[in-house]
Amino acid sequence: MKRYIFYFVVMATLGLFFSNCKKDLRCDYLGEWDFRVERYKDNADFIGQHEHDTIFYTGKIMKGNDDIELIIKYTKDNQLLTTVLDDGTLDDLPTHYCTGMFKNESNIEIYLKWGGLGGGTVHVIDGVKK
Repeated sequence: MKRYIFYFVVMATLGLFFSNCKKDLRCDYLGEWDFRVERYKDNADFIGQHEHDTIFYTGKIMKGNDDIELIIKYTKDNQLLTTVLDDGTLDDLPTHYCTGMFKNESNIEIYLKWGGLGGGTVHVIDGVKK
């Protein structure tokens, strides 16, 4: 009888231990990615300036310091610190005009927009995991 109680206690302890472990969602997205970045820059002052270019860059997605934080390096000069939710949606983006989502484990789409008062910068980012 003592043996059954011992086995029950051990199995219950192991069950509780493993049931409290959550999978780290970030692991699905880490690694090298091929990014296509369309950059737009507008200035609507009296001169009126508009720039548009497309960059292809092999970048990385890495873990951040927090449990749900990601660092996305999508050009040589640009990286994004964000968090990822359970459904793949990116949260804590730079402004409320920004959106982003992992479509699946190997595709990401991000829209970033900064600026105001007649000018601004937009980055439209598509990424495919290598």
